[in-house]
Amino acid sequence: MERAKVSIIVPVYNVAAYLPACLESIRVQTWREIEVILVDDGSTDESLSLCRAAAERDARFRVIHQQNAGVSAARNAGLAAATGQYLQFVDGDDRLLSNATEVLVHAALSTGTDLVITRTEFAEEMVKAPANFYYGVLWNKLYRRSIVEAHQLRCPEELSWCEDFLFNLEYIKYVRLVAAVPEPVCCYIK
Repeated sequence: MERAKVSIIVPVYNVAAYLPACLESIRVQTWREIEVILVDDGSTDESLSLCRAAAERDARFRVIHQQNAGVSAARNAGLAAATGQYLQFVDGDDRLLSNATEVLVHAALSTGTDLVITRTEFAEEMVKAPANFYYGVLWNKLYRRSIVEAHQLRCPEELSWCEDFLFNLEYIKYVRLVAAVPEPVCCYIK
């Protein structure tokens, strides 16, 4: 099977208490062909130093530091720096299951799909409400970077709520095939 590279974009802002577990969950992914773009959005805690330490330990990690401009600007900085065939988003306070990226990429490569989304029993119930939170978030999906770049898709920086939902609405306009995988891939922290 093709060994496609995945750019994992992690916006980071004052999540030092959760970040070590997040970064370790990414580091141990069974899909090894990753680049991890950590975008520190002007954190005032130890988040930036934790990001830098992760980059020193693993050459697949790199750090972008910017003045605080919000999660959309951080994700957009990551998108601009990404070089992978696929894109995956992880919030700095969440954790991936160890095979998360591999599950998503395997589905994308085996089906030729442009979007992979995770599916759970919970999500199946929400089919009745397609605008629900589950569909709007970025962290349970895998995107084809060529589509994002061809249409210059970015998160709207003027919004601090539903920016990921709008990104997904724009992206889906260009998708010809979507694959769903039954396994969960992320531990979402509230």
